Amino acid sequence: MCRDEWPVVKAAVPPAAAIAVSPVLGLDVQRALRPALPVAVAVAVAVAGQGGWSVAAAHRADASRRLMATTATVNALLGLVIIAVEIAVMH
Repeated sequence: MCRDEWPVVKAAVPPAAAIAVSPVLGLDVQRALRPALPVAVAVAVAVAGQGGWSVAAAHRADASRRLMATTATVNALLGLVIIAVEIAVMH
């Protein structure tokens, strides 16, 4: 059902919002010199969300603070690996 996939839609909202407000922040999406800057902001928002949700899940599971910090660190590193692979593939 669509209801089961709703978290995927909700996960796309913060990065999309980052792209939407980037012109307000002076980051022009259409400019030829730095079109990747708003995209980088959106990816950073997505990675931060990934880390945040991992900490929230660990907290909900009554994990210790140390385990929550480990979860955040692992997810941040995973996000950086994803970014590095994306950069390697695109260049």
